Amino acid sequence: MNGSKFVVVFLGGCVIAAVIAVMILARAFESRPQLNIPDVSLKRYNPKIYDFNEKLRGPLESRIDLATVPQKTEAEQKCQAHFSELLKGDYSANIDQLVAALQKDSCFENATFTTGSFNKKRVIELCLKDLSAPDCQQAAIFFRAKLLDHITLLTPLHDLTEQQLIVKFLAQFDAQNSDMNRKIDSEKMKLIAEEMLKRNPADPQYQDAFLQSEMIPFLNGLDQVTASDFSPEFDQLLNEKLQERPYDEKLQEYLFVRQMSLSQDEKRALILKVQNENPDSSIAAYGLSSLYFKSGDLENARVMLDRAIVLNPDSTRYRETRRRLNAGETSDIYTIRLTWGVNQ
Repeated sequence: MNGSKFVVVFLGGCVIAAVIAVMILARAFESRPQLNIPDVSLKRYNPKIYDFNEKLRGPLESRIDLATVPQKTEAEQKCQAHFSELLKGDYSANIDQLVAALQKDSCFENATFTTGSFNKKRVIELCLKDLSAPDCQQAAIFFRAKLLDHITLLTPLHDLTEQQLIVKFLAQFDAQNSDMNRKIDSEKMKLIAEEMLKRNPADPQYQDAFLQSEMIPFLNGLDQVTASDFSPEFDQLLNEKLQERPYDEKLQEYLFVRQMSLSQDEKRALILKVQNENPDSSIAAYGLSSLYFKSGDLENARVMLDRAIVLNPDSTRYRETRRRLNAGETSDIYTIRLTWGVNQ
């Protein structure tokens, strides 16, 4: 065998050996024990499960009996009928109809529609600038919630559609931003949330409404509400949902709120446990940053706050906290943010 033939035969033998090796590896790969690797995407917080935006903007088909609506004069009766028609509008497309009505109708001079965070004047100002702007859309949705709440003051909750319940709950949620009748509004909120949960206990949005209906009075300090005043139903629901969705950052924050009465060391242990189980949790990083800040460890407070921002770069709350921290502010720079239905 000369040198050239040897090279050809040798190379051919290498190719055959390589093919055989690949076949052996392929069979070994197919017969290997299959690892149960979870889909990481399923373990990430998905805020869309709480999104009510379409329901809030769509038309409200009314089953409301106007005979049950509080009214005294002929003018008030006309206003109630007018409100009922406005509620049927599709606010994803026809916000201009609401703005036009607000500009010319005396029906909206009632105090119900001239106070609150999204009052008549604010809707007009925002929407005249740009009907498609998010601020205009949000203002219109909250204002329509006031309309529905006003026209259904005496309507039994079981007579309302689910969409009407959602919008009515939103009106009570918005009312918590003002100092007027907070206790009354929180009691209404709880009753509405209970009705929603009764109709569809598996819906994350309705679960969220129920949980918030107990947390908001606690956070507002109504009648010196304490952590021990949460109902057994609240604790049961929160614990059940955390078992189902341990990665859910809304539920994690509710857990932190629920355990506010713990000592600093106990809070740290709780948040670290949540973070170890959910390393991508931005709210756990934010909570740890808060604890470091309160203990005077500004360096680690900044480290954990920066991590929270990396994990959730869209959070205006985290960025505002960092701005205030960098500015040297020392009071109330870490906040609790409850959102429901709009801009989740």
